[in-house]
Amino acid sequence: MKYVKYLLVVLFLTFWTVQTSFSRFEEKLYCDITKDRIVISLDNKKFYTCKVYIRYIELQMKKVYKDILLIQKYVDKKQDLGYWNPLKSEKVVLLNLLQNMRLNIIAHTKTFENNLLETSKRYFLDSITVYKKELNELLTEFSELQTPLWKKYVSLVEQQLSVINNIAKSTTFEGLNINIERYVYLKQLIPWK
Repeated sequence: MKYVKYLLVVLFLTFWTVQTSFSRFEEKLYCDITKDRIVISLDNKKFYTCKVYIRYIELQMKKVYKDILLIQKYVDKKQDLGYWNPLKSEKVVLLNLLQNMRLNIIAHTKTFENNLLETSKRYFLDSITVYKKELNELLTEFSELQTPLWKKYVSLVEQQLSVINNIAKSTTFEGLNINIERYVYLKQLIPWK
């Protein structure tokens, strides 16, 4: 029982950390960006969310793109090409740099999310290994009993094993959250030692 309480506390803290719902998980990721590295974390002590950085870069990209369009008008009119062509080239380089920064932040964010998801799944599944093994043993023991009560019990055990497999296959935090909620619900329905 102590183990179950510990597991539920850990799950509660995990979900509370990201405010119970993972549907807006990107709002919870913070970036520490320097010239040569990007660090993604859940720590909001002194950093902005990654989404804020991405929005800022996108605004800068729009400004640079508008500048390029304006410069292109002067180039099309063949006005002072010695000045406008190099300026346009600089703006294109800046636009490409901003786009690379934006894509780099997005890639790092996705990698962080995927690593966090896999770590969360692995931790959860490792913590219920004994329970899963016991469910499988019960299933083989009682699968041949034909009374309605045992059929219902076997059905609940099969559902729980299916949910555990779905947890292992979850590809999003939303899916993981739904399956863990289902797991907790079924765990309460299945009479246990």
